[in-house]
Amino acid sequence: MEITISPLEQQEFQDLLTISAVSDETKAVLQKQFDSNAIDSHTFFSLLYILREEDRLDREMQKYAAELANFDPVAYTQRLKEVVEGEIQKYLAAKAA
Repeated sequence: MEITISPLEQQEFQDLLTISAVSDETKAVLQKQFDSNAIDSHTFFSLLYILREEDRLDREMQKYAAELANFDPVAYTQRLKEVVEGEIQKYLAAKAA
């Protein structure tokens, strides 16, 4: 039973392949196979999943890089100390009551 590939999925594949970090040679081979319908639906969806994951990971890394650029280790350590101290004090107060 052949699974139908929607035009939106085809476009998503094209878009993700364009921005993928894979080599231009690999892109060309995949594009040629895609254009000639040489990729079966199972392989297509496997490749689409890989490209989606690459895109998701790339976006996450960009987000984390931006967060790291704004990261203040001194402020983080101070805030962590305050939170831990507060939680321990709650515990001690409850035990004393």
